[in-house]
Amino acid sequence: MSGPAVTDGTARFSPGPSRGRHNSDVSRPRRTILLVEDETSIRDPLADVLRSEGFDTLVAGTVAEALEQARRDPDLVLLDVMLPDGSGFDVCRELRQRSQVPIIMLTARGEEADRVVGLELGADDYVVKPFSGREVVARIRAVLRRVAAPEPSDDRPLEVGDVR
Repeated sequence: MSGPAVTDGTARFSPGPSRGRHNSDVSRPRRTILLVEDETSIRDPLADVLRSEGFDTLVAGTVAEALEQARRDPDLVLLDVMLPDGSGFDVCRELRQRSQVPIIMLTARGEEADRVVGLELGADDYVVKPFSGREVVARIRAVLRRVAAPEPSDDRPLEVGDVR
């Protein structure tokens, strides 16, 4: 069963099914997500979903707030493109100049040109509204897995089973 859809007329967010699950792996530190979204009808339920899935969540609704909160070194940034005081593309560009923090763009702008610009500016993924909380959480976990994967060492050959 899916959670109720929240809409403001242009964008829609569905929190997805409630699983009542929290981060059960106590050996893994909690990850911090910076959610940059100005529409409270999307931001608030998405922040609730992230917290219920075990993420510490920082929220920002403007470019200025996003850049300020980014100084707290989040593990990943969820970034809306259209913000009241500027563009999420500008935030992405600024973050890339000083950090390799993973960035997932969240936006109603789903045209190919917008997706390409976001990805070329350094975003790691691009999610078009409407979206479900479940999908966003899955994408967050996928990006964090890729970031956390150990780099292969150049010191020794790659081995898989008996194959070198």
